[in-house]
Amino acid sequence: MGVGRLGHFTVFFASRDEPHHPLAEQLASLKSKLEEGGGAAKASLSVRNGRRIAITAMNDADESGPCRIIEIADYDPARGSMLVIGDAAPPQDAALHASIYSARRDVFSIASIEDPHLPCETAVSQDYRQRHEELGHILTPDAEIAFEVISRLRYDPCAAVPYCNMLIAVGADPKEASDLLVGQRARVMRSRT
Repeated sequence: MGVGRLGHFTVFFASRDEPHHPLAEQLASLKSKLEEGGGAAKASLSVRNGRRIAITAMNDADESGPCRIIEIADYDPARGSMLVIGDAAPPQDAALHASIYSARRDVFSIASIEDPHLPCETAVSQDYRQRHEELGHILTPDAEIAFEVISRLRYDPCAAVPYCNMLIAVGADPKEASDLLVGQRARVMRSRT
Protein backbone atom coordinates (compact mmCIF):
# COMPACT_ATOMS: atom_id res chain seq x y z
CA MET A 1 0.00 0.00 0.00
CA GLY A 2 1.50 3.34 -1.06
CA VAL A 3 1.11 6.60 0.81
CA GLY A 4 1.13 10.20 -0.45
CA ARG A 5 0.07 13.67 0.73
CA LEU A 6 -2.67 15.72 -0.93
CA GLY A 7 -3.49 19.07 0.62
CA HIS A 8 -4.56 18.36 4.18
CA PHE A 9 -5.12 14.65 3.49
CA THR A 10 -2.96 11.58 3.53
CA VAL A 11 -3.73 9.40 0.54
CA PHE A 12 -3.31 5.64 0.91
CA PHE A 13 -3.22 3.59 -2.29
CA ALA A 14 -4.92 0.23 -1.69
CA SER A 15 -4.06 -0.86 -5.23
CA ARG A 16 -2.32 0.69 -8.22
CA ASP A 17 -4.54 -1.29 -10.60
CA GLU A 18 -6.68 0.84 -12.86
CA PRO A 19 -10.35 0.62 -11.82
CA HIS A 20 -12.77 -0.33 -14.58
CA HIS A 21 -15.82 1.86 -14.13
CA PRO A 22 -18.68 1.70 -16.67
CA LEU A 23 -18.80 5.52 -16.92
CA ALA A 24 -15.02 6.03 -17.30
CA GLU A 25 -15.21 7.03 -20.98
CA GLN A 26 -18.07 9.46 -20.34
CA LEU A 27 -16.23 11.08 -17.41
CA ALA A 28 -13.06 11.47 -19.50
CA SER A 29 -14.98 12.93 -22.45
CA LEU A 30 -16.90 15.43 -20.30
CA LYS A 31 -13.69 16.48 -18.50
CA SER A 32 -12.02 17.20 -21.86
CA LYS A 33 -15.00 19.28 -22.99
CA LEU A 34 -14.98 21.30 -19.76
CA GLU A 35 -11.26 22.03 -20.08
CA GLU A 36 -11.13 22.83 -23.80
CA GLY A 37 -10.80 26.47 -24.64
CA GLY A 38 -10.34 27.29 -20.98
CA GLY A 39 -6.57 27.76 -21.05
CA ALA A 40 -5.48 26.87 -17.54
CA ALA A 41 -8.88 25.49 -16.50
CA LYS A 42 -8.82 22.24 -14.51
CA ALA A 43 -11.97 20.15 -14.29
CA SER A 44 -12.93 17.20 -12.11
CA LEU A 45 -15.91 14.91 -12.55
CA SER A 46 -17.04 12.19 -10.22
CA VAL A 47 -19.86 9.72 -9.84
CA ARG A 48 -21.07 7.82 -6.80
CA ASN A 49 -20.83 4.05 -7.13
CA GLY A 50 -22.31 2.62 -3.94
CA ARG A 51 -19.95 3.75 -1.17
CA ARG A 52 -17.13 4.37 -3.64
CA ILE A 53 -16.50 7.42 -5.77
CA ALA A 54 -15.11 7.20 -9.30
CA ILE A 55 -13.32 10.48 -10.06
CA THR A 56 -11.10 11.85 -12.81
CA ALA A 57 -7.48 11.78 -11.68
CA MET A 58 -5.16 14.74 -11.31
CA ASN A 59 -3.46 15.62 -14.59
CA ASP A 60 0.22 14.81 -14.93
CA ALA A 61 2.62 17.63 -15.73
CA ASP A 62 2.57 16.80 -19.46
CA GLU A 63 -1.25 16.40 -19.59
CA SER A 64 -0.90 14.75 -23.00
CA GLY A 65 -2.17 11.26 -22.18
CA PRO A 66 -5.73 10.08 -21.80
CA CYS A 67 -7.72 11.06 -18.75
CA ARG A 68 -7.41 8.46 -16.00
CA ILE A 69 -10.08 7.45 -13.52
CA ILE A 70 -9.42 6.45 -9.92
CA GLU A 71 -11.75 5.26 -7.18
CA ILE A 72 -11.96 6.68 -3.69
CA ALA A 73 -12.79 3.59 -1.66
CA ASP A 74 -12.90 5.35 1.71
CA TYR A 75 -12.65 8.90 2.99
CA ASP A 76 -12.28 9.98 6.61
CA PRO A 77 -12.25 13.76 7.09
CA ALA A 78 -11.74 13.45 10.85
CA ARG A 79 -8.48 11.59 10.35
CA GLY A 80 -7.59 13.39 7.15
CA SER A 81 -7.22 10.21 5.13
CA MET A 82 -8.37 8.87 1.80
CA LEU A 83 -8.09 5.29 0.49
CA VAL A 84 -7.63 5.23 -3.29
CA ILE A 85 -7.63 2.54 -5.97
CA GLY A 86 -5.76 3.50 -9.13
CA ASP A 87 -2.39 4.58 -10.46
CA ALA A 88 -2.77 8.37 -10.23
CA ALA A 89 -3.27 11.02 -7.58
CA PRO A 90 -6.76 12.29 -6.77
CA PRO A 91 -7.53 15.84 -7.93
CA GLN A 92 -7.10 18.66 -5.43
CA ASP A 93 -10.86 18.92 -4.93
CA ALA A 94 -11.40 15.18 -4.28
CA ALA A 95 -12.02 15.82 -0.58
CA LEU A 96 -14.70 18.38 -1.45
CA HIS A 97 -16.43 15.88 -3.77
CA ALA A 98 -16.28 13.19 -1.04
CA SER A 99 -17.68 15.62 1.56
CA ILE A 100 -20.63 16.50 -0.67
CA TYR A 101 -21.44 12.82 -1.30
CA SER A 102 -21.29 12.16 2.47
CA ALA A 103 -23.70 15.00 3.21
CA ARG A 104 -26.06 14.63 0.24
CA ARG A 105 -27.40 11.14 -0.42
CA ASP A 106 -29.46 12.53 -3.33
CA VAL A 107 -26.36 13.55 -5.30
CA PHE A 108 -25.00 10.97 -7.73
CA SER A 109 -22.56 13.04 -9.77
CA ILE A 110 -20.41 16.16 -9.29
CA ALA A 111 -18.58 18.37 -11.78
CA SER A 112 -16.18 21.12 -10.75
CA ILE A 113 -13.91 23.50 -12.59
CA GLU A 114 -11.11 25.72 -11.38
CA ASP A 115 -10.41 28.53 -13.81
CA PRO A 116 -8.22 31.59 -13.18
CA HIS A 117 -10.64 33.58 -15.37
CA LEU A 118 -13.50 33.00 -12.92
CA PRO A 119 -13.92 35.56 -10.13
CA CYS A 120 -12.72 34.55 -6.68
CA GLU A 121 -15.82 34.24 -4.49
CA THR A 122 -15.23 35.89 -1.12
CA ALA A 123 -18.78 36.52 0.11
CA VAL A 124 -19.78 33.89 2.64
CA SER A 125 -23.04 33.20 4.39
CA GLN A 126 -23.91 34.16 7.96
CA ASP A 127 -23.91 30.42 8.78
CA TYR A 128 -20.30 30.22 7.59
CA ARG A 129 -19.26 33.19 9.76
CA GLN A 130 -21.04 31.77 12.81
CA ARG A 131 -19.55 28.31 12.24
CA HIS A 132 -16.11 29.86 11.88
CA GLU A 133 -16.50 31.73 15.16
CA GLU A 134 -17.73 28.60 16.96
CA LEU A 135 -15.56 25.93 15.33
CA GLY A 136 -12.88 27.76 13.37
CA HIS A 137 -10.18 26.73 15.77
CA ILE A 138 -10.82 23.00 15.19
CA LEU A 139 -11.87 22.86 11.52
CA THR A 140 -9.36 22.67 8.70
CA PRO A 141 -9.78 25.21 5.88
CA ASP A 142 -10.95 22.33 3.64
CA ALA A 143 -13.72 21.42 6.10
CA GLU A 144 -14.86 25.03 6.42
CA ILE A 145 -15.08 25.40 2.65
CA ALA A 146 -16.90 22.06 2.35
CA PHE A 147 -19.52 23.17 4.91
CA GLU A 148 -20.11 26.41 2.99
CA VAL A 149 -20.39 24.66 -0.40
CA ILE A 150 -22.78 22.03 0.96
CA SER A 151 -24.89 24.83 2.42
CA ARG A 152 -24.97 26.67 -0.92
CA LEU A 153 -25.89 23.50 -2.82
CA ARG A 154 -29.09 23.14 -0.74
CA TYR A 155 -30.59 26.03 -2.72
CA ASP A 156 -28.98 25.70 -6.13
CA PRO A 157 -27.41 22.74 -7.98
CA CYS A 158 -24.47 24.94 -8.95
CA ALA A 159 -22.38 27.08 -6.60
CA ALA A 160 -19.19 29.09 -6.37
CA VAL A 161 -16.54 27.68 -4.05
CA PRO A 162 -15.42 30.36 -1.56
CA TYR A 163 -11.85 31.67 -1.73
CA CYS A 164 -11.20 29.84 -5.03
CA ASN A 165 -11.72 30.53 -8.72
CA MET A 166 -13.96 27.48 -8.79
CA LEU A 167 -17.52 26.44 -9.60
CA ILE A 168 -19.12 23.15 -8.63
CA ALA A 169 -22.37 21.49 -9.77
CA VAL A 170 -24.28 18.42 -8.64
CA GLY A 171 -26.62 16.23 -10.65
CA ALA A 172 -28.23 12.87 -11.18
CA ASP A 173 -25.57 11.87 -13.72
CA PRO A 174 -22.25 13.26 -15.05
CA LYS A 175 -23.85 14.84 -18.13
CA GLU A 176 -26.40 16.76 -16.05
CA ALA A 177 -23.73 18.02 -13.62
CA SER A 178 -21.43 18.98 -16.50
CA ASP A 179 -24.21 20.82 -18.40
CA LEU A 180 -25.17 22.77 -15.26
CA LEU A 181 -21.53 23.74 -14.77
CA VAL A 182 -21.09 24.85 -18.39
CA GLY A 183 -24.21 27.02 -18.17
CA GLN A 184 -23.20 28.62 -14.87
CA ARG A 185 -19.64 29.25 -16.09
CA ALA A 186 -20.98 30.99 -19.21
CA ARG A 187 -23.30 33.19 -17.11
CA VAL A 188 -20.47 34.15 -14.75
CA MET A 189 -18.10 34.95 -17.62
CA ARG A 190 -20.79 37.04 -19.41
CA SER A 191 -21.48 39.01 -16.24
CA ARG A 192 -17.79 39.92 -15.96
CA THR A 193 -17.72 41.61 -19.40
